[in-house]
Amino acid sequence: MNVNEHERLSNVTQRHKLKKTKETVLLLLFYIIFLPLILYITGDKPAMIDYDLWPWYERIGAIKSLGIDLLPKEKFPNLCRWVERMRNLPAVKETLFDDETHFAFYKTFTTGKPNYDIGL
Repeated sequence: MNVNEHERLSNVTQRHKLKKTKETVLLLLFYIIFLPLILYITGDKPAMIDYDLWPWYERIGAIKSLGIDLLPKEKFPNLCRWVERMRNLPAVKETLFDDETHFAFYKTFTTGKPNYDIGL
């Protein structure tokens, strides 16, 4: 790869990261503004977007076990209520991994040899 190709690839990567950051900020604003008014992201029933986002929130408990609370109830009460509603859905309960399993995966991930079969 020559210098120009490397620079072009780097620019594309930076634009992608910026786009993802903007999408994340917009999603967080959505949560802050609209989640108090609804049970799930699209209304009274869970939709695909709820299930798509759920795995990210499922993993927060493993991080909390390190003493890092990314989702304190006093700062994010509506989001915490959404997490609890999601956690109680039958489809989520059937596929839920516990915090210890997530933490065990993170440990293998940090070694550079992630064990994707943990918990299966």
